[in-house]
Amino acid sequence: MSGRLDELVALSRGFGSRPGFALAGGGNTSLKTADRLWVKASGHRLAAIDASGFVELDRGKLEAMLDAADWPEEPAAREALFVERVMAARVDPAAGRPSVEALLHHLLPERFVVHTHPTAVNALACCVRGGALAEEHLGPSALWQPYADPGLTLALDLRARLGGGRGGVVLMENHGLIVSGADAEAIEDATSSLLRDLPAADAAGFGGDPLPADRRTLAEIAATVRGLAADRAVVPFETLAVRGLVATTGGRAAALAGPLTPDQIVYCGGFPAFVEAGGSLGAAVAAGPRIVLIAGRGGLAIHATKKQAATAAAVYDDAAQVMLAAHALGGVKTMTPAHRVFIEQWEAESHRQQVAADA
Repeated sequence: MSGRLDELVALSRGFGSRPGFALAGGGNTSLKTADRLWVKASGHRLAAIDASGFVELDRGKLEAMLDAADWPEEPAAREALFVERVMAARVDPAAGRPSVEALLHHLLPERFVVHTHPTAVNALACCVRGGALAEEHLGPSALWQPYADPGLTLALDLRARLGGGRGGVVLMENHGLIVSGADAEAIEDATSSLLRDLPAADAAGFGGDPLPADRRTLAEIAATVRGLAADRAVVPFETLAVRGLVATTGGRAAALAGPLTPDQIVYCGGFPAFVEAGGSLGAAVAAGPRIVLIAGRGGLAIHATKKQAATAAAVYDDAAQVMLAAHALGGVKTMTPAHRVFIEQWEAESHRQQVAADA
């Protein structure tokens, strides 16, 4: 099995190194046999992972989780039991904490599974017309999975949908992509084919009235915010996508409509603050956001450390790219308030963020 595990490490690093596929500690990969599953430990970066970053699980115990009829109705109690049972499925009780998506990896029959969040795919997954466009452009080559809370709920929902026979490529609404295959080459081929067939998004901007630009430069604003943010780190960013968000009333509305994906919530918080030209920076910073958008200028990421702030800036820039492309495809679809609150309160995502911060 060591040779196959080496193949999994190489596959994971390859996809983790692709721009926009797996930012921070996002994304996960796995390898399975008839009775064992090796899945990425929570929070590990795919781009730098080695064999020690995977947890070996007993597939019999994972299957028993899917068949169990005693799951609590109350979300917090259900998810606590989910964590307890997935931890109990570890072959080595001293091993790390498995990815929250371990059950998804167990469900798919192919030997290798790669779950990532490619920017181009999420433009479709976060579009109000995503399901219809996927059917039109991808047809039976991909399964569309409507959004479900990650973990147990998503796994049970996907298991019901897999009865239709399409599981090699799964597009998950407001979430990302799963590709499975017999080996690394099959996954590479399926991913390349998918990216080739995606609908083209002409990112022409959000429209609306132009927003007056703040007279201060972003560097000047960042210096002021550092004085307001106490001991937190502040990282300014003014990428093309973010400038598109802060340039018009349409972009501002898209930015403030809500998060697109669980990763955006985990690393950037649920909502950014938006400061109009001449607006109060103190009031914006006092609200405790991780992202502050400045009209006509760009963004600031605020976090406990410079590394965490830089990660939040990168994840938010990716979200801005997704918003622009989803808008061009027919409209941006944000997560519902209930789905957002679930992620904000989910202990498993807090754990993932902490592991990624310590790495």
